[in-house]
Amino acid sequence: MITKTLIGSGWTDSDGRPTFATDEPAAGQVLERVREATAEDVDAAVRAANRAYWDHVAEVFGRRCSANWTA
Repeated sequence: MITKTLIGSGWTDSDGRPTFATDEPAAGQVLERVREATAEDVDAAVRAANRAYWDHVAEVFGRRCSANWTA
């Protein structure tokens, strides 16, 4: 059973929370039981995803600008 939640690059403790089954639809079997996330977990995950997206955009833009400048 999964007892931690990965948010950004870190694990958060989720002991004591209810669990739910994650299914593999093709085989129709339960893959794992995982802990539910809290609203705070979801907010933190959205913030981490937003940071990762904009970090990626800045990196790609920087590479394109650099390539255009040297061309």
